[in-house]
Amino acid sequence: MRALSARIGRSESYIKHILKGGNEPSLDAVLKIRDVLNMPLSSLIDGVSDDPDTEAFARKFSRLSAEQKVAVEAVINSLLQTADNK
Repeated sequence: MRALSARIGRSESYIKHILKGGNEPSLDAVLKIRDVLNMPLSSLIDGVSDDPDTEAFARKFSRLSAEQKVAVEAVINSLLQTADNK
């Protein structure tokens, strides 16, 4: 867990906190974990099928600047909150 945390540029205990339910990783962190572990995004996210559209989105997202990633995450969070409130 420490090695994976270090490889994605986070504190030594980052992955441990995620696994214990203390932290929820950002999409950027999930994409970095996926790259380090060399596994499909769908394997990291519960309830997401092996969907080519999801992989295509992840590849596009990874090309954005840090500021653009923050903006996309904000839009996604807003959409999810709206969906949860319905």
